[in-house]
Amino acid sequence: MALKYFFVMSLLIATTTLHSTKTQGMIGDILGMILIKGNVECSESGNVTRDGTPAPPFPNADVQLQCGGKMVSNTTTDDAGDFEIRLDPLQFITYSLLTGCQLVVTSPLSHCDATLPPVGGLVSTLQLMSSTVIGDLQIANLVPSGFLFNPKVHH
Repeated sequence: MALKYFFVMSLLIATTTLHSTKTQGMIGDILGMILIKGNVECSESGNVTRDGTPAPPFPNADVQLQCGGKMVSNTTTDDAGDFEIRLDPLQFITYSLLTGCQLVVTSPLSHCDATLPPVGGLVSTLQLMSSTVIGDLQIANLVPSGFLFNPKVHH
């Protein structure tokens, strides 16, 4: 039994080393993940514009996950303003993401609307949307708690 376990683990590690992807290796795929998904809208105050109408999406916006003031992951929104960041649960703890990290949109709002500020950016803390437990493993789904304008965000 020990020999079979050793063989399977060795094969798994070798396969992961040979076939790892940009966002996550095979081990992370098997063990689960932490997934951060959200939408960025072209607004200083979340989801409405200055005149009170629903805000349009913010396409091609740079979104960073910052922990302790340092970028740990980044992505770009699609045409609908949607983004997704996948994290390896072997490197991050959900609680630390919820208490010590934030999402920062470093693209100036003037990129999506010339009447909005050319400096500063949007910032949001994270909240746990749902989690799935499989054995001892947890797959966490995190979302922004709400983006708000911060004039101190650097580009």
